[in-house]
Amino acid sequence: KVKLASFFEEKEMVHLVSKEEGKGLVGRGLLAGKGEGRMKVEQILRSEDIKKGDLVVLGETGENLLVGEVEEVTQVPGETFKTVQVKRLFNPEDLRTVFVVRGKI
Repeated sequence: KVKLASFFEEKEMVHLVSKEEGKGLVGRGLLAGKGEGRMKVEQILRSEDIKKGDLVVLGETGENLLVGEVEEVTQVPGETFKTVQVKRLFNPEDLRTVFVVRGKI
């Protein structure tokens, strides 16, 4: 069975990594698939410095599997967590060759 992170109600723990040199890991959250290629990361602590353009990755060190890029950051005043909308960096339907990763990443 093949799963995409954007599948409806698919949930995975992810790391958010800055594109800025030397900054590295900037946050953690729960990636939630919304269907039709849409994704968001929820439960990001408001104290974490997430910016548009940061990368969303699966894996402990942020060096494993690239999921997408932060498109928009939403923070409601008074709430503990913030949410980000994630943009896919590729369309799976356009791929001609894929590698299947088996087991835990």
